[in-house]
Amino acid sequence: MCSSDLTDVVRAVVPGRLQFHPAAAKCWGKAAGAGTLTVSYNTTSVTDTGVGALTVNIATDFYNENYSVVAQIERVAMSLLVADVEECTIRRGTVLLDSFRIDCYDHTATTMVVQDPQSYFWSCFGSWL
Repeated sequence: MCSSDLTDVVRAVVPGRLQFHPAAAKCWGKAAGAGTLTVSYNTTSVTDTGVGALTVNIATDFYNENYSVVAQIERVAMSLLVADVEECTIRRGTVLLDSFRIDCYDHTATTMVVQDPQSYFWSCFGSWL
């Protein structure tokens, strides 16, 4: 793909080619905190790698490890108390061509504690070519 193809504003993009554009999500999904895949695109499976850890397995590999993973979680608690603050991160060194790992932490203790969220969400952007 040449650079002029990425900036062309005249030609229409057919659905079968849109997925190859760098701005299109190459995979996305939702999984329960216990590791059950709920809905996804280009995701073969998820693995419950432990409490607060989910590995996402991608169907079509990325070109290299320089892709972006956007991850979010749904908290277990419905209240907005300080005792219910959770966050997720992408574990360093786990972003591979065909998988990555999301970790979830609870800030309620003096140290961060790993904890399964209600649900994990992700989308990935990058190049297959």
